[in-house]
Amino acid sequence: MTIIEKITEKESLCKRFLGLTPNQIEVLLARLEPHWLASEKRLLERADRVRSIGGGRKYQPGAFKTMLTTCLLYYKLYLTQEFIGIILGADQSTVSRYVSRLAGLIAVAADPELETFFQRAGGLKKQRVRNFVELQQVCPELADVITDATETPCNRPKDEVDQKKFYSGKQKTHTIKTQITINSYKRIINVSDAYPGSVHDKAVLDREETIKKIPQKARHTLDKGYCGVDKEHPASNILIPFRRNRGQQKLSPMTKATNRYLSKVRMPVEHVIGKIKNFKICAIYRGRRDRFNKVFRDVAALYNFVNFA
Repeated sequence: MTIIEKITEKESLCKRFLGLTPNQIEVLLARLEPHWLASEKRLLERADRVRSIGGGRKYQPGAFKTMLTTCLLYYKLYLTQEFIGIILGADQSTVSRYVSRLAGLIAVAADPELETFFQRAGGLKKQRVRNFVELQQVCPELADVITDATETPCNRPKDEVDQKKFYSGKQKTHTIKTQITINSYKRIINVSDAYPGSVHDKAVLDREETIKKIPQKARHTLDKGYCGVDKEHPASNILIPFRRNRGQQKLSPMTKATNRYLSKVRMPVEHVIGKIKNFKICAIYRGRRDRFNKVFRDVAALYNFVNFA
């Protein structure tokens, strides 16, 4: 019995090492297969291909499941590819090929609706939703949303310009920043592009045009890092905690109570970020920075798949 078979036959081990149950892996395999076949077809039919179609080593029976479980093991525990290769009896290059072939496809298969929520918001403009109550009736998935950004430590760039760009003064290390938006059901409805750690949270919000993508009547909760967004978009229903002004000694009891309430409202997004970072590859990242966003989207889609499929 192989290591993969031992892990996948016991639900507790499978959940701990791969992040999914054996049944969920089988469902994900069925969803992933057509996307995988389409990807392989594009790879074989590419214009710069030298070897004729049909040449090269053939995949062994069960290889597709091995590829998926290897990728999940890499995402969840974030062991080095050399060590995973030793565990599976394969070369590091084989593990790297498995991960690179499936990166991005997992997100499409696990949660194809991840990027469609904001498209629904565009359709709501034609329905002329007049208030929050009507929005709850028409589209409850977008009536109450929370946005926040998270930073993932990465390797120190060798280039001096990139060092300054990716250095986060808040985290005191080099990081990659990603913004997520969730709804009241704790489902991730949007994942931003990856940004250097020095980029401010509000700058990410502006570049992604998140406010414009969300219905104006939706209740949109943000933290203090987005101070001023509510004034820039007065037509939107944006909730941001109060900040003490310079020279002001303390906040009033009413504003303190409001801040406590908003902290409770936006706490689910912190829980979701924590669940994402249970996949260790999103807690600290050692790979190429231009590939991180694809990995983060895969993990976000896996979170939705586990909790909402």
